[in-house]
Amino acid sequence: MKKLSEKLLLMITWIGCILLVFSTVSLASTYIKQRNRENYIYAQKWNFNINWVEPSNNFGKSLKSNSELDTLLETCKNYYFTSNLKTQYPFLSWDNFEKVKIYESDKSSENTNNGNYALYLSIDNIIVVNPEFFYNETEFSKQSIILHELAHALITSDKNLSEGGLNEPVAENLACTVCNYNNLKYDFGYIDTSYLYLLICNIYGTDNALEAYYNGTLIDKLNSISDDYGKELTEIIFVINNYSNYKDRLKFSYSDLVTMAQDIIVHATVNMANQELDLKHKQYMIDFCSDNLLIKDTYFTSLLSQN
Repeated sequence: MKKLSEKLLLMITWIGCILLVFSTVSLASTYIKQRNRENYIYAQKWNFNINWVEPSNNFGKSLKSNSELDTLLETCKNYYFTSNLKTQYPFLSWDNFEKVKIYESDKSSENTNNGNYALYLSIDNIIVVNPEFFYNETEFSKQSIILHELAHALITSDKNLSEGGLNEPVAENLACTVCNYNNLKYDFGYIDTSYLYLLICNIYGTDNALEAYYNGTLIDKLNSISDDYGKELTEIIFVINNYSNYKDRLKFSYSDLVTMAQDIIVHATVNMANQELDLKHKQYMIDFCSDNLLIKDTYFTSLLSQN
């Protein structure tokens, strides 16, 4: 019995030592990560939390069918089908896409951000058009709007609510791809954040970035190469997209937000490039990022030279 007690005590002591080592390593890792985060001169200033909430259907009986909208919806759906995207991206929500319906509502302005032309409601799988704005647009713009909303139907999954800040640029990228396949022009509604998303695609590749977004893992991937700034990046991009609704609650200018987002993306690009064994591809990643920054300054130039 005494030997068993001594053995048990020895085991407890050994486990305690192991836990102490792990605890020390964990604390050291946390300290290093915090020090690294302080190197993000612009991004470390971000201190505004976003709670992701899916839009709800508050339209009631105001939803109305419209044959013109139905025709436009089918035309835009056909552009997706002829673009070969279903073969390229079979993991997207094609069942939802095929079943999506479209309506107009005179309550759109009450249920969406001011100035929105349309929105996709995933809970009902419908597109709702704001007639106050939509019908004043050109045919070209109307088509771009519906192509964009259809992209939302494809990229929305039950896994990616937390990645919500990226939903607009991801939808823009997909709608633009459809237009390129069909030799159509596309009217960007979120031009700046579309550029920021292209910089993310530069890190992972467009196909991999889209699949990671759909599966709800893109933030985790970004966290691994940006000292856990992935969540902040999606929040900043969301506020850039909706700046008019947030500017009175923020101490940051629009340019401040862009530099914060770029700060995270540039660090992520450099960190990923430094893992790249193919020197040509490594240099391509750095050059693409440098050439497509929305705001250029010596800070970003210096960061991109650290590879």
